[in-house]
Amino acid sequence: MNFIIREATNSDIAPMTDLAQAKRDEYSKWEPNYWQSADGAKEIHAKYFSSLIKDNKTILYVAESNSIVIGFIIGIMVEVPPVYKSGKPVLIDDFCINSEFKYEDVGLSLLKSVEEKAKSVSNSAISIVVCAAKDKMKKDFLEEKCFTNACEWHFRDLI
Repeated sequence: MNFIIREATNSDIAPMTDLAQAKRDEYSKWEPNYWQSADGAKEIHAKYFSSLIKDNKTILYVAESNSIVIGFIIGIMVEVPPVYKSGKPVLIDDFCINSEFKYEDVGLSLLKSVEEKAKSVSNSAISIVVCAAKDKMKKDFLEEKCFTNACEWHFRDLI
């Protein structure tokens, strides 16, 4: 399979939004209260992606095959509280690929691209990837790449 990794542009916003919506729809089957899309979610997400493309603290790449966006990844340079020794992280929160492709190929290339860029622009020491609790494909990929589960978010409606 041939694909390239490149920086995202405004012309990538619509296909990125479609990929993100498909992932939200999948996740909402597992946890409907948390992952249910708001009215106008695609338009809201498109505006968010547009703001990230302009943000110099954000690394936003797409994977493209035959002129079609098949995945994207967002890396945000964040500061950690000084009480932690772990080093400066890049927070990867959205990392999404078309379900017809594999994290081992497309996902790994996206991940490596963001990590390399993060090291070069901010001397990042660690990579933190957000992953939905029941996204087995992504979880297995991350574990194979030596990521550990350092934190979990638990959710409930207020009673």
